[in-house]
Amino acid sequence: MKQLVPCAGFVAVVFLLGIAARAESPRPVPNRPNVLFLFSDALAKSGHADDTIILFSSDQGLSVGRHGLFGKQNMYEHAMRPPLVFAGPGIPKGSSDAMVYLYDLFPTVCDLTGVAAPATVEGKSLAPILRGEAPKVRDHVIGAYMNVQRMVREGRWKLIVYHVKGVTTRQLFDLDADPWEMNNRIDDPDCAERVRRLEALLAESLKAAGDPDLK
Repeated sequence: MKQLVPCAGFVAVVFLLGIAARAESPRPVPNRPNVLFLFSDALAKSGHADDTIILFSSDQGLSVGRHGLFGKQNMYEHAMRPPLVFAGPGIPKGSSDAMVYLYDLFPTVCDLTGVAAPATVEGKSLAPILRGEAPKVRDHVIGAYMNVQRMVREGRWKLIVYHVKGVTTRQLFDLDADPWEMNNRIDDPDCAERVRRLEALLAESLKAAGDPDLK
């Protein structure tokens, strides 16, 4: 392993990518804990453990039978919520339920290393969350798969809209009460106002994103 040498005046950042990070993955990744241990050990021996930030994330997870699916081409939590871990100087221990995009990583790294992010960057720095200065950097996130699925999540509520062969199907989930997303609340009269709000939020967000398949 090469010695880790930080850029002068900045914090070195090392990305670790887990290709199959989920425990239920049908494709075993041998000795992953050992690899992480060896990396951490080598970093400590290099003398740069105190000036290096480690980011760990992964590809989206396979469904492995959940909701009757196998791939990751869906908007359920088990497919679209990869792990994201930061460790290093100035980052306290803890966890967060803040909603983020992976493209937030670049401005976050810029922020943590004191480099100005380009004005064209669309992501948001997660540094305020990491430093305990803010609980979140956005109120909602959207997702899409080709021209057949769109999703918006705001807090505990998620709306998924499917457009398949001219038929539109919707699902509404309360992720606090139903983290496995098994109880579709779309026809629940008590959720009617919530559905209208999320549909409007989704349409507004897709328009802002320039969605070419806006429905």
